[in-house]
Amino acid sequence: MTMRVATNYTALNTYSTSLIITSSIVKMDLARRWSSSQLLTVTWPALLGVLVIRRLKDKMSWSMNCQLRNLTTEIALDPSKAANLKLFRNVDKFKKYFYETGVGTQLKRWNISREANDNGKSCNTKKNDKKYTMFVRREGNNNIWHKLLEMWQTKLTLDALQMTDYGSSLGQPYLTAAARKEVQVVFEDDAEGPVDSLWSIVTGSEPVRLSTLSDTCLGDVILPLVGTSSPFWIGVWDDMDCKSAYLIDPFIRDIYTHLGMTYKERTTENTVVTIINRTTTRQIFNIDSHIAKLKITFRDTKFQIVDFSTISLREQFEIISQTDVLIGAMGARMTHMFFLPKQSTVVEIMAPGAHYTGFRNLAKMRKLPYFTAHGTPEDEWKVAHGAQNDARESESEMERRHWQNDKYLYLTEEQFVALAGAAINAQLNRGTRSADVKPY
Repeated sequence: MTMRVATNYTALNTYSTSLIITSSIVKMDLARRWSSSQLLTVTWPALLGVLVIRRLKDKMSWSMNCQLRNLTTEIALDPSKAANLKLFRNVDKFKKYFYETGVGTQLKRWNISREANDNGKSCNTKKNDKKYTMFVRREGNNNIWHKLLEMWQTKLTLDALQMTDYGSSLGQPYLTAAARKEVQVVFEDDAEGPVDSLWSIVTGSEPVRLSTLSDTCLGDVILPLVGTSSPFWIGVWDDMDCKSAYLIDPFIRDIYTHLGMTYKERTTENTVVTIINRTTTRQIFNIDSHIAKLKITFRDTKFQIVDFSTISLREQFEIISQTDVLIGAMGARMTHMFFLPKQSTVVEIMAPGAHYTGFRNLAKMRKLPYFTAHGTPEDEWKVAHGAQNDARESESEMERRHWQNDKYLYLTEEQFVALAGAAINAQLNRGTRSADVKPY
């Protein structure tokens, strides 16, 4: 079996390719052609480690007919090997990511042993399904930002394998365009996620669940980049000056095409402002009053408050595709800015004291004007506005409370109107529109 595993450069360099992902590039760092001298002890090209999956007591198990080497020990015994092996690391040193994801976590469940797999007699390079299988281990949550990045990273994995020449005289990539269409994505979980209906853009076919598979011998297996190894997780606490979106733009177009929609700019229509409505945490306090004030100044602007959790994914995209200004509280609901038309404006309201820059950096990358302001701490707000304060929290209770759990974000009317007004004014001369800046 030729097992092609793609992951971050810091976690794993695969047989002849290492993936280096940054905010603006996918760099392919080619190591030497994978052979018996690398990572796994095998006899090339005889009995390679074809992967076997078996159902044992209603649980799936993986086994692989290979013998792992301890590279650390080998280098210690023969330092001359260090140069050849420096791009590789022992399996138990592979990096693990959020929510028990990543190649390191996946391989922990594999039985990589010749003895346990009858030395490849029943399952080998000739006796296997001759297919490509990609096992995706997903995070155990329904956070739309996390789920979207999982899908995007999986797509980038196949893009990289399809682009990369593995060094043959014919210049063949690891994965041809035709072979890509045959890759079967397998979710290791049975959970339903908010973007599951979009996953067919990765290969053209729907994923299946591991729990539905029967015992089999697999030919080629791919373990993809994990969602939280995305470049968007690199600088979520740092202000970055990202200017290239060439990895993002094809992804956006693919999703719009999948939904049967056209991704286009808005240039002539009246300005549409969409306010993301949260119903449990980080609700914008007095939002109705704030919008009423804005309507006095911006009479030709349409304002709509939307709870995306109550409508279908397609309906969400239809709303976003017709939005000029998106306003929301910091958090996963801001994911929808990913799919705004070009030149739209983003307003993100931060929790008091928080400094999360992931969406700010995404806006910069997509060249979307971005405005932000921090809310006022609840206790300060209540004192300033003479509101009845609830039983005072102890210091330990305040320390335990995280901004993600705050019920409201407090902005004065002046703050909110100034913030939203600046964003709306930025749209008045977009495309063929022409209007004077409105004072507020």
